[in-house]
Amino acid sequence: MAKFQVLDAVRLVAGCPDLAIEPGTVGTLVEELGQDRFELEIADETGRTVATFGVQTREIEPLK
Repeated sequence: MAKFQVLDAVRLVAGCPDLAIEPGTVGTLVEELGQDRFELEIADETGRTVATFGVQTREIEPLK
């Protein structure tokens, strides 16, 4: 079984300084871009998308 799947909620291990996103930010995997790579969506508390960007699986961890 794959470690991550589309629609999994994950936490960023490292932030994304270009987008002012801090380490520990929680987001949702919205698309598989290739082996070990996903599109991550970050939303605000109202559910509005703040940012989307590609991440490697080494840059995220599953929520427990």
